[in-house]
Parts: sequence; structure tokens; C-alpha cells
Amino acid sequence: MPGFTAPKKKSIVAAFQKVVYAVKNCMKPETIQAGYSRTGQYPVEFRRPLSVSKYSITLQESTRIMSALPSLRQRMAEKGQISEEFMDSLGIVNVADKEKNDKHNDEKNINTSNECRSLYTEV
Repeated sequence: MPGFTAPKKKSIVAAFQKVVYAVKNCMKPETIQAGYSRTGQYPVEFRRPLSVSKYSITLQESTRIMSALPSLRQRMAEKGQISEEFMDSLGIVNVADKEKNDKHNDEKNINTSNECRSLYTEV
């Protein structure tokens, strides 16, 4: 490695050794399977992702999702995935899209209230 100092060469070698160690000891099928299990991805367990979701899910939405679990499990077993369209057909909305719409509606409401306020102050 021309142009590298001895300490730099040692740090590069140490970094490679750490990568090799991680691949050998952490990238095992058992470790990967355990990660899927902890997150509820396999076997499919929808309660786990719902409980740690970064989006706010209302009780009504949570109830709707929980009542759709048999259909979701069946679809996952048949297709290996659950499409957005299928979830829409069950009345389960994409929370990120819902929050965008809520924000847009909040902005519309603010604009409307400002318009109303200007009507009252102009009189």
C-alpha cells in the first residue's frame, strides 16, 4: 500500500479484520432468523411492528388491522408479500400517506380560518 503510513496500514488491516469477524460471527442464518422473529417479520406477527411503529395509529385503525389479521396471514402465506392495494381493500391505510394528508388538511384549515378571520376583521 504505497503512500500509507504504518499506523494507517494497521488501522486499515484492523478494519478489515473487524468486517471479517462480523461476517463470520454475525451473518449466520440463526442470527438473521432471530432478527426477523424479533421484528415480527417471520413468522409473521403483526402485533410487534404495530407496537413499535413510529407513526401514531389510532385505536380504530389498530382494531381494523387486528381484525384483518386472518386475511393478512392468508395472503402472506399464499403470495409471500402483502401489497398496498390488498391492504387498501381491507381498509388499512398507509399511515405515512395519511399523515401527509392530515398535514395538508391542517394547512387547508389554517388557510380557511385565516380567510374567515380576515372577513371578520374587515367589517
